[in-house]
Amino acid sequence: MHPTLRPHRGRLLRRFSPSLLLLAAFTLAAPSAQAQVVKAKPAVPPPLDTRPLARYIARDNLAIYAGTEGLASREDAWKKTAAYRMLNNTPLGEMLESILSQLAANAIARTPDARLTGTDVVAILKHLARQGFVFAVNSRERGKGPSDDLATFVLRGAAGKGIRQPFSRLMGYMTGPSKPLIVKKSGRNIIVVPMAGPKKTDDTWAWWAEGDDLVVVIGKQTEDAVLALLDGKSPNSVDNPARAELAGTEGAFSPLFLFFIDPAAAPSNSVAHDTLAKLTDAGITRFDFRWGFQDDALMSITRLKAPKPRKTWLAAFDQPTFDKTKIPPLPEGLEAFTILSIDPAKTFDVIEAVAPPEARAGMLKTLDALKTKSRIDIRKDLLVHLGPKVAVYILPGAAPSRAPEPGASAPPAAPPLIPPGNPFAAMLGGMMGGLGGTPQIPRVTILAEVDDPVAFGKVLDNLMVAVNRQLKDQASATAAPLDATAAAGAPGAPPAGRVRGIPGAPGDGAAAPAPPEFRLMPGKDKVYTLNVPVGSGRLPAGFRPTIRLGAKHLAIAVSPDAARLALEVKPREWTPTAELNPVFDQLSRSLMLLNVSDPRDTLPETLATLPSLIQRTVNTVMAADQLNPGAKGAAGAPNMPGAPGGPAMAGNRGAMRGFPGAPGGSSPGGPGMFLPPGAPGAMSMPGALGQTPGATPAGTNGPNILVLNVDPAKLPKADDLRALLFPSSLSLSTDDQEVRLVSRTAFPNIFAPSNVASAAFSAALLIPAVQAARTAARAAAEKNAPKAAENKDPAASTSTAAPASAPSASSPGEDRAPGKGRRRP
Repeated sequence: MHPTLRPHRGRLLRRFSPSLLLLAAFTLAAPSAQAQVVKAKPAVPPPLDTRPLARYIARDNLAIYAGTEGLASREDAWKKTAAYRMLNNTPLGEMLESILSQLAANAIARTPDARLTGTDVVAILKHLARQGFVFAVNSRERGKGPSDDLATFVLRGAAGKGIRQPFSRLMGYMTGPSKPLIVKKSGRNIIVVPMAGPKKTDDTWAWWAEGDDLVVVIGKQTEDAVLALLDGKSPNSVDNPARAELAGTEGAFSPLFLFFIDPAAAPSNSVAHDTLAKLTDAGITRFDFRWGFQDDALMSITRLKAPKPRKTWLAAFDQPTFDKTKIPPLPEGLEAFTILSIDPAKTFDVIEAVAPPEARAGMLKTLDALKTKSRIDIRKDLLVHLGPKVAVYILPGAAPSRAPEPGASAPPAAPPLIPPGNPFAAMLGGMMGGLGGTPQIPRVTILAEVDDPVAFGKVLDNLMVAVNRQLKDQASATAAPLDATAAAGAPGAPPAGRVRGIPGAPGDGAAAPAPPEFRLMPGKDKVYTLNVPVGSGRLPAGFRPTIRLGAKHLAIAVSPDAARLALEVKPREWTPTAELNPVFDQLSRSLMLLNVSDPRDTLPETLATLPSLIQRTVNTVMAADQLNPGAKGAAGAPNMPGAPGGPAMAGNRGAMRGFPGAPGGSSPGGPGMFLPPGAPGAMSMPGALGQTPGATPAGTNGPNILVLNVDPAKLPKADDLRALLFPSSLSLSTDDQEVRLVSRTAFPNIFAPSNVASAAFSAALLIPAVQAARTAARAAAEKNAPKAAENKDPAASTSTAAPASAPSASSPGEDRAPGKGRRRP
């Protein structure tokens, strides 16, 4: 749950972790929750509690803090955003609520001792998004109190009328089989729960209702510290300097969610200090994250306070920077690009220094082999001439197809980029199909500065010779097994060196095609283009990687025309459009990275078909997971669709038959359609929509699958969503004291570089906690596996009884006399 829990608290960790992860994920996507609030508002809404939740948190030694005052506290700012209009003025919010409820029901039905429903989960998340919550860890020196650290979790309004029941069931689930006690302290009824675990211990956790708020603390008698705060006997964190700094506005940015880790706040003789020592050793004095609103956009700021000189992996941020007014040449009208300022040689040194020993040894071995064969030192000869500014963008339109040579037959269709035997091919094909169209080769272009074109040109010549030699060796290695098979006289084998089924290829009466190679093209600039013989089917049409060296820049593109256009662009030809002005206005002047993207090209269709996309993706993964566990691999594995002796493969994207909703499946209305329960071919994933884990619906022989039942009226139109979107941005800036990552977008998009980078930047510091959660989940699954195997009669476990709603202790906000039995809410 938090890094200061000791190992013997494992059972509580397993119970709390799923809830905390859901709350954290939902807070980052809080706009979606607001849209899910039912339209039928109460006649007299309860008065808004404007008191800061930080009053529950101790001020001193505040090592970890995460919380939000809720969307209700920023109502005016929230309603100005494009995300609010998308969720409230279109059916998008209702659709997301329906999906979340059904996915939660799936997960809960497969959880032992589940007491919640999918509706409960949605109600809890909606309430917390609107009303707010806070979680914090105050570090304390060992031996100074009954517990090493103080962990506090407060849910605003969770004990209030109207929402009490779902939270009551949540507390009952977390209490589990433990026998809680009622303790009277400071006029409050404190529910004290023994800490469950493999070893017997006297540690406890406790909870109680403070007015309408629900307070949870971890550790023996840690509730005394919180009660002292509430009774005014010790200072709270409302005026904690770190929290106060993050809670304030920054220009037009109004933060809603705050999170920070302050290693310096943990005393040296504390559990938290031991956990956070790795951050301190790396030179990080604080990590913080803020999420909120800036005008009509959603904005986040992720920051590492790490003063120079930086060491270990942080040294990668000590790069040259660029001003937002001095960017590389970009084509006019471009609205999606990435600009990076980097010293390639220095970055190479950092990677070499921090790489694991095995990876470092492999990398050096490869580079030494290249130096021996071609006399090229990648770092000293190549990387020193590149940068610092590099631009990556995609020209509008697809790469033109290459016309066939005169007199030659049309080339065959290119083989799939992922072999059909790979189970992930079905997922990839389904996602492409879900976006409505066949994949096209984007005109990706990389433009890098070059300081000495003459010296770099000589190295490039040698490098191309080495690359062509490697391509030739690979072609020879591929043909060798075919020759050996033919020489052995295997039944049905083609003649030596021949391959059947490819027009113009050996085996069809033609000579073996030459291997692909980079050829030097005539012209003023030095241009190398990959030449692939017609009929080989090795690369998709229109894909001819090209390297073009100009007077000041190196262009690498998927086609010759894209590389040529990149070098023909004049400096300052590109200027921000009116839509991009808000992006550039908030940018720093010491940028290391700038990414601008336009979600209107793909996000509207993704959201409009989200149920189908989720269903087909989950079903494809489920299909692969339910295959023979003894399979040796995707290709040629027994029972693998498309493998010898395995089920038939439907379509040309690796789709699997018999999985309604999966790519190429048998769903009425086309692949990927989400079907209501009872519809022809509709089945349920284990635990889905009333199904019991391990049970197969009557009358079906196929494996269980996920079925999302979404009302068509709740599906938004892509054009309506597109009209509300605008370009997104991600910027990384550095100075002598900190590294800052700023994201600005109209709507959360998990596929956008801004969200991927921000999530990776934050998650890197939480890897140990994630690994611990995975280990705990795996141990729980292994423990429950024998019990599941004993249930040989699936029908015996298909009870549809409602989950128990009575918690193991009194409901939030309700009292129970000491010594009495459990009382239902």
